[in-house]
Amino acid sequence: MKLSSNFIPSANQFYSHYVERIGYSNVPKVEFVNKPIKNNSVLKKIGSLFKSKDKTVKIFSDDYFNGNESLISIKNGNTFGIDGTTYVNNNGKLEALNITPEKFEELFPKNQNHTATQCENLGDCWLVSTLNGLMNKPNGRISIYRKFGQDWDSMYVKVPKLDTFFFNTKIIEEKEYQLSGPKGLQMLEEAIALTKSVSATNDFHYATKMTDFYTIMDNLNGGSQTTALYYINPNWNPKIINLNKTNKQISLIKKYANKDNVFLGIMTTKNKEEKELLKKFNKSFDGKLMPLHAFNIMGYDKSKNIVTVQDPLSPKNLIHLTIEEMKKYPYILTMCKL
Repeated sequence: MKLSSNFIPSANQFYSHYVERIGYSNVPKVEFVNKPIKNNSVLKKIGSLFKSKDKTVKIFSDDYFNGNESLISIKNGNTFGIDGTTYVNNNGKLEALNITPEKFEELFPKNQNHTATQCENLGDCWLVSTLNGLMNKPNGRISIYRKFGQDWDSMYVKVPKLDTFFFNTKIIEEKEYQLSGPKGLQMLEEAIALTKSVSATNDFHYATKMTDFYTIMDNLNGGSQTTALYYINPNWNPKIINLNKTNKQISLIKKYANKDNVFLGIMTTKNKEEKELLKKFNKSFDGKLMPLHAFNIMGYDKSKNIVTVQDPLSPKNLIHLTIEEMKKYPYILTMCKL
């Protein structure tokens, strides 16, 4: 039996506890710890590479072991939809999201890059850089996907203090005043903007009639990456490493930049020595990092001693800086274990 995109077992046929046994023929045989699998006439085997680095979950049919390549692989932090439900691979376990596969595809299309680009008319680099950093991390994507809930054909976004409702899953599209990217991230941005405003309603469209769209979105002008992280998961405990601790900043970047479960962001900033700092910044500024701006760190190449940074204004054009170049820029470092 060959699997397809219409592969439809029911939700209660997934289990979080299973083992992989190796027989004399060295062929992996997957058995469930919690029974019964016999109730499932479609799903014959579930295999998990939980011990592998990427924690990929593999779903395959019974005749896979007879040489038929009937296999679906879901990497950690990725999703797939069956039986009207979207599942995300949460570190080797399949977790159901409160959204249908069709609605998830509308919010996060498979053929669209899930990176967001900041519009130039809104000072929300603190938010967009954080969203990009999280979407690049499996645990970050999982946390963002959990923000969405479906109510028939409508959606709501679960933001602390104010779950925001979007009737018929409609957002207000204003390219010059919102991030560009998947509809899901645009919806999340609008929900956070409404939460930051003092609103008498959680219905986004009704709120824009009471006030207006631009006034609501203006609440995103200015913020911190720690604030953005709070809106995604209030239980996270981000740490700030100030600009006077350069060696500690560099040490943490080297250690955690390539970790899937750690977010790293930088914000070039002002403090009491504003004039002196900007003078120092402008001396070393070579067009690679913008003053008074937020970025997320994508990785660190130990062999070349180079840090890769992403700018929300131009996320496709990654910035590559040596450690020595990084030391020239005054910034605060935001670190958060996801």
